Amino acid sequence: MKVVFLLLHDFRFAGWGLDQFLSRFHFSKEYARRISGEGNDVSLYTFHQDVRSIKTIKVDEYTIKVFPVEMYFPPHMPFGNAHSLMALKELKHDKPDIVHFHNYYIWSFPYVSTWTKFNGMKIVAQYHGESDRLKALRRIFTPLLRSADLFLAPLSEEISYLTNKFKVPSWKVSKFPNVGVDTDLFYPVCNKSDEPTLLYVGRMTLPSRNIREKSPWRLIDVMYELTKTRRNVKMFMVGDGPGLSYLRAVAKRRRLDRNVIFAGYRGNTELPMLYSKSWITFIPMQLGDIDPFWDGSLKESLSCMTPVAGFNDQVSCLSDSCRRLGYLIPSNPKNAAGIIHEILEDKDRLDEVGTKGRSSTLKCCSWNAVIERLLHLYRSLT
Repeated sequence: MKVVFLLLHDFRFAGWGLDQFLSRFHFSKEYARRISGEGNDVSLYTFHQDVRSIKTIKVDEYTIKVFPVEMYFPPHMPFGNAHSLMALKELKHDKPDIVHFHNYYIWSFPYVSTWTKFNGMKIVAQYHGESDRLKALRRIFTPLLRSADLFLAPLSEEISYLTNKFKVPSWKVSKFPNVGVDTDLFYPVCNKSDEPTLLYVGRMTLPSRNIREKSPWRLIDVMYELTKTRRNVKMFMVGDGPGLSYLRAVAKRRRLDRNVIFAGYRGNTELPMLYSKSWITFIPMQLGDIDPFWDGSLKESLSCMTPVAGFNDQVSCLSDSCRRLGYLIPSNPKNAAGIIHEILEDKDRLDEVGTKGRSSTLKCCSWNAVIERLLHLYRSLT
């Protein structure tokens, strides 16, 4: 089977050069590597803001093709608005059996999906979050969005949005993890820290009002309140990005130098130790539940038996906060700090939730399980 993965955005939002994308872990490369490892002919297309001509790079058993950006639309957006018709011409030349489009909320998807179908190819569209706050505006493209043969969505609320708002037939939508987790790498490798230790793993972004985007800035606000009652609590912030220097400056200004530790970018082999030592991993965005189908860091943490916490403004007390695989906390920093203080008091429940998390990821979200099911879905279309 011939498969082309489309990752049609550039890397301004992450501050990554092309060498960083090629050398660091990225979920799109892991999909390509694992699908090619099953005997398929695989290419991954992406954009980069610094290239001026098409670059073709052979990696393991698959090929990465990097295209220059020809246009940004809508303007003044940090992510999801890059376009290049060169990618479509290359796609027509490659003639894959399956086109797998990562992140169907980026702005090129409506015309890429329609063009792909017109040229006789099957297209699978996968949810990886919302690139901006204009989700509702995309309903003007409803007929084009519905052209995909299959939608993969990890969240029940997103499935409901697709079927109710975009009128996508339910048989075209499958609940599916956005990424997998290497459960042979991510497992508990040490005991929890004696002192309460919190963790964030992800990009250090600039401030954003998009509640569906991870915002480490929220965690600085929460830590400022939490350290008023728990001076010994620490939070490790792992990752880099355009907001890193600003976050450091804010933490220093709030005298959080000893409590918030910026650990920089860490490779996957270094992360299991950090997850295993931590009491809670934060996914600083609005969540309806702690669902193992959503988010790479969430899965990695659960696989290391560490509970996960996200934000939800419907939560007002600890009893509302508790979920099977972690906790939801309010966005208000003072209220959030109060609930986190109570959560940290109950080590037994933290351990119990961590054990459930490991079993959940093993069951449905290991990379082996994800790739096996994805190939089954591909074959159902061809």
